[in-house]
Amino acid sequence: MKDMLLEVDAETFQLSTMNGLIFNVEPFDITICCTWTPTASIEIKKSTNGIICINLENHQKVRVTKI
Repeated sequence: MKDMLLEVDAETFQLSTMNGLIFNVEPFDITICCTWTPTASIEIKKSTNGIICINLENHQKVRVTKI
């Protein structure tokens, strides 16, 4: 599912999308996505290791769980 990034909260480890979805980011991955800019194009998809969020602008990936 493609979406746009709204916000990454480094204190709560949460990633929010423009469509109102909220995900918990794995603590080890928070330093990766906290540098992503708001309105970045992202894709949320299932992988063999769970759910991943991919920044389509720089191809970085983080592991997330849906709230």
